[in-house]
Amino acid sequence: MGTRAARVALAGYLLVAALGTLVPTLGPAVVFSAVRDFQAASGASWGTSGRLVEPGLNVLLFVPLGALLCGSLPRLRGRWVWALCTLTSVGVEMVQAALVQSRIASPWDVVANSAGAALGVLVHHALRRRRRAGAAAHPRS
Repeated sequence: MGTRAARVALAGYLLVAALGTLVPTLGPAVVFSAVRDFQAASGASWGTSGRLVEPGLNVLLFVPLGALLCGSLPRLRGRWVWALCTLTSVGVEMVQAALVQSRIASPWDVVANSAGAALGVLVHHALRRRRRAGAAAHPRS
């Protein structure tokens, strides 16, 4: 994916993520549905399902952010992309605490989001290495 395509995808991702994290009913509805589905599939209790699913969703939420930011800002090192993602997560939690009364801000969400961002950065770099290796193995004539 080129820089321009990554930036377009990032803009779309940011819109969807903002709706999911800041609209009082949308994010919790997604979490509720995922917990219910996990509980039905696993037979685990509601509490256990919630403790497993919600952090996983927080990790997954930031994987695309880490990957797309790397693609959008190719000159920025991975550790700085990760730091930017982590600061974004802190900002989201602060906005939730200040403005979204039905949402609970949590430092554990920041930890999970940061882990997701790190995975996204790693995925981006792994895909980039793979693409380069493929291009080196099959040079254009």
